[in-house]
Amino acid sequence: MPAKVVRRPPPAVVADAPTAATLPEAPAETARAAPPTAAPGADEEITDTSNMRKFLLKQMVRAAKGEITTETVKNIVTLSQQVYNATSLELKAAAILKDSERSIRALELVSPQDADQ
Repeated sequence: MPAKVVRRPPPAVVADAPTAATLPEAPAETARAAPPTAAPGADEEITDTSNMRKFLLKQMVRAAKGEITTETVKNIVTLSQQVYNATSLELKAAAILKDSERSIRALELVSPQDADQ
């Protein structure tokens, strides 16, 4: 089988290549200040789910405006999920205790390493 020949056009010849002095200059980037990590009113107390919802909504607005970092948003979401999980367990326990036919017994929490022994 004969070798395949690929023909390419000759390179373009440019009369005068632009020099660095004639190239447009890129605008200097302005350094943006890092958004604050602490929430305003961080000392405000969250004592019920209504306050927690208000706080979370405020943080969502601040995140949308770029006033808080992505890391701060992740931390807020993680803590909120833990509060939700704990509250959900408490509500389930209260529902079980309300039902007179069932009761809650304590569970022994064992790490996987302890279970092997």
